[in-house]
Amino acid sequence: MNTHTPYTLQRFLGAFATACSFPLGRVRALAATLLLALCLPAQAVYVAAGRVYADNGSPIELKGVNWFGFETSDHAVHGLWARKLDDMLDQMQALGFNAVRIPFCPATLQGVAVTSVDYTLNPDLAGLNSLQLFDTVIARLEKRGMYFLLDHHRPDCQQISELWTSGGYSETQWIADLQFVATRYKANVHFLGVDLKNEPHGAATWGSGNAATDWNSAAERAGAAVLVKAPNVLVFVEGITQNNYCTNSDAGTWWGGNLGPQSCKPINLPSNRLVLSPHVYGPDVYQQSYFNTSAFPGNMPAIWDAHFGSLAAAGYTVIVGETGGKYGTGDPKDKAFQDSLISYLEARGIYNLFYWAWNPNSGDTGGILQDDWKTVRDDKMALLRGYWAAAGTTSTPQILVSASTLVVPEGSSASVGVSLGSRPSGNVTVNIAKAVGGDVDLTAATTALTFTPTNYATKQSLLIRAAEDADQVDGAASFTLSGAGVASATFSATEKDNDATATTCALAFDTSNSWGNGEVLAVTLKNTGASPLTNWSITWTESNDVTLSSTWSATMAQSGRILTATPASYNVTLQAGGSTNFGMVLAYSGAKALPVGARLAGRSCTVSVK
Repeated sequence: MNTHTPYTLQRFLGAFATACSFPLGRVRALAATLLLALCLPAQAVYVAAGRVYADNGSPIELKGVNWFGFETSDHAVHGLWARKLDDMLDQMQALGFNAVRIPFCPATLQGVAVTSVDYTLNPDLAGLNSLQLFDTVIARLEKRGMYFLLDHHRPDCQQISELWTSGGYSETQWIADLQFVATRYKANVHFLGVDLKNEPHGAATWGSGNAATDWNSAAERAGAAVLVKAPNVLVFVEGITQNNYCTNSDAGTWWGGNLGPQSCKPINLPSNRLVLSPHVYGPDVYQQSYFNTSAFPGNMPAIWDAHFGSLAAAGYTVIVGETGGKYGTGDPKDKAFQDSLISYLEARGIYNLFYWAWNPNSGDTGGILQDDWKTVRDDKMALLRGYWAAAGTTSTPQILVSASTLVVPEGSSASVGVSLGSRPSGNVTVNIAKAVGGDVDLTAATTALTFTPTNYATKQSLLIRAAEDADQVDGAASFTLSGAGVASATFSATEKDNDATATTCALAFDTSNSWGNGEVLAVTLKNTGASPLTNWSITWTESNDVTLSSTWSATMAQSGRILTATPASYNVTLQAGGSTNFGMVLAYSGAKALPVGARLAGRSCTVSVK
């Protein structure tokens, strides 16, 4: 933004690891929390057509708040001098917040000393360095099921820099820090992702061709590097202040606020990972000229459209990363500003937001809490609750598939029924795509289905074909159904081989060692034929999305739900009558994952699953 009063103390980030330097008692307590979170599967949160979804297709509404402090020289979320950490988290959840944006600075990640914590109130935090405290806050958010977004806020823990580089802080260091937090916390189910850089402004450009100042190209480089380390996280990209490049308004812009250039110089990151995250403020933060016209606040929608709203209308996912103000206790116009912004976001279907801030010590905005760090601004909460309620009136149609698995006879075809679970606002085209690595003989004869607001509940046939081939094994493939404005679905197909052959091997899958979110899958391969079995390769499809966390006695490869096992160095060859065992730990969400359509290349096997 153009002006931002320096925050008395600042914000907060996290990671999920090393307890090695803790006293023994704290190691035990913290290790239990960390191990609980580490046992949870990483969630493939994604975005589509302006909405956020869990990996099972369920929409997520982010009722977010900013809690700063880890980005300051205190290296701790603020307020721990006044209250217990868990007490504030309890209150946050009780008010309805389910997501927290945590600003941080690089030094916090280096395990430096922490200040401004009352250890009489927080004895469980005593002795923790900044990274350990960061880990602890994140672990407690995760345990509560609260989403968290990590915001790279200040390179020097003092000032918001114009560019992603500043002084001795290089682009290489910036990207390394982003990759560090992405890698450290990617196992957390409720880790949303990273906000690459807080409030680019001043010298920051977009599309100029100058690699040293073009924020769009820097965001591409950093976003791609983050996704290499953590492919399932979201990448939040803020705007700039420059308004002379592809922006349909010359109205004053905020630090991080102008995303208009995205419309003619788009950032090249995967659409299901990219979130455009403007910062939007009112007269309590800075007196823009458009606050002082007779048209205010009726003039604001056109300005917001130019800065970010038109991108939401074009299908991008827009999540406001910061907005707020004193809401009537400062400039009287700020209440009209915030009321108008919430109405605008509702009208544009933008239903995810991180309010600034939880902290009362934000000089230009105040907080959700008042100066005693306990009393709540009920008027601000009433505004947010109305916004949240409006979000609840919208629903994303689910793609429904009549069966999760389909058996297709070799040389023939079979079909499943497809429909939508609720009425769409307009026509919806559902596209069918085969996952990479699936059996080449299995193909979708139907590549797209169209549903209207009147026929959305009528099942349409999706035809899958299995080509005739000369091999003597079953094949398997996964298919994804997706479309704009609808929650995607997947199902698996198995080719049933019809070539006569003698059974010369046996595959046994044991899934009995399982728990709520995962299982140990033990596999036994036995050579029941009369000749040696060499360089074997076993492929199967899991009935649910899975994440491999560890394997043994075989080399594993994964493509979507399709898993392939090949031998280790010592079990490459199985003599007649010989057998080998291997296994893996799988994490999943929802229904228990089971192997489907298992086959061993070049052999016909009996297959058992328990």
